[in-house]
Amino acid sequence: SWLGHNNPRVTEAVQQGLTQLTHASSVYYNEPQVRLAKKLAETLHAPLRRSLFIQSGADSNEAAILFARRATGKSGIAAPPPSAPRSGA
Repeated sequence: SWLGHNNPRVTEAVQQGLTQLTHASSVYYNEPQVRLAKKLAETLHAPLRRSLFIQSGADSNEAAILFARRATGKSGIAAPPPSAPRSGA
């Protein structure tokens, strides 16, 4: 690797990271997640200043559908049929 075997800076950064809970669940409070949410809120414009940390892609999809329904007041969802060709497949 271009970092070299057992690079001291990488080893130290990994060891430091392992001492902190970065994201186990949205149920548990953890400081790195709060700091990231604050940094995002400071960076983004007013409508985008809230953060939601989610466990999985399925949870993300469900949240996106919920937010879209609330924002538009509509309940329908457009999606290609399962038999539709997919790029890269």
